[in-house]
Amino acid sequence: MVRTAPRVLVVDDDLPICELLELAFTDEGWDVQVRTRGQDALDLLRRWTADVILLDLRMPEMDAEAFLSRCLGRGSVGRAIPVLLLSASSNLSDHAARLGVSAVVAKPFDVDALFTTIRQVVAEGRDDRALSGRC
Repeated sequence: MVRTAPRVLVVDDDLPICELLELAFTDEGWDVQVRTRGQDALDLLRRWTADVILLDLRMPEMDAEAFLSRCLGRGSVGRAIPVLLLSASSNLSDHAARLGVSAVVAKPFDVDALFTTIRQVVAEGRDDRALSGRC
């Protein structure tokens, strides 16, 4: 069976944001998984393939840098996955450049703008899996 709905993994320790994003992506017909802990998201990626990861910059047990390091170091994903950094940080672009992510989404965010950004990144990711900023 051919999968047509894009798959998004939301990794954010803020449960209300996860619930909002899960509802919004589900309403758009996307296949969405949410995890509030980085390790849980890494465990999920061993058995579920995402088209894009929406990753919070700061989480208590594992921040974005540690998540990306472990994700890249495992090699179990099988292909590169574009990562969008999600944060309310005032210097989000600096963090994004340091981490090499595909795009950034500033909190608070507009859901329609978020979808536009994610669709662009997913489309680009399907065209070129060798880009940086991927898990």
